Amino acid sequence: MLYKFLKPILSFFLNFLFKIDVIGDIEIKDDSYIICSNHLSNFDPLILAIIWPESINFMGKMELFKNNISKWFLNKVHVFPVNRKGNDIKALKIATKRLKDNNIVGILPEGTRVKNFDIDNSHPGPIVISKMSGKDIIPVYIDTDYRLFSQVNVYIKKPFKINEKLIKEDKTNAYEIEAKRLLNTIYKG
Repeated sequence: MLYKFLKPILSFFLNFLFKIDVIGDIEIKDDSYIICSNHLSNFDPLILAIIWPESINFMGKMELFKNNISKWFLNKVHVFPVNRKGNDIKALKIATKRLKDNNIVGILPEGTRVKNFDIDNSHPGPIVISKMSGKDIIPVYIDTDYRLFSQVNVYIKKPFKINEKLIKEDKTNAYEIEAKRLLNTIYKG
């Protein structure tokens, strides 16, 4: 309820601050999927939230949940915590359950804000969640510098399907290989 209430207000302000253009569209027939975007700024999830027709359940760093007020607010707008310093099984299970309940999950797979593409910033979480849930990933690239009144181009790319054969054959490295392939798709198409 709070998400739907805040979305038009946020949309008004962000569209005032920036010129937002969406290039591409969602070409997926499933009711739920994973959105994965590059991460330039704290504005990224807000931009995705206002352009996406459906509510997005974002994965957010656990540090945001330390304060009771922010924890309450984030829970109300469908954000759930992840520990970025290891394998957070609980976050993977929450994401998988939300996908199986036909919700959309948003993940910024670099794990922190970055200015330049570095393939080593890839994390396997989205690949693991895609494998566990059976859901596709929608790669999104946000191109901007977020200066006041600047252009924000949001490129929505074709669904990314994990390589099931590779994961079956190479259980040691496959998730990292697929995570790098996903990050490369986000940045380079």
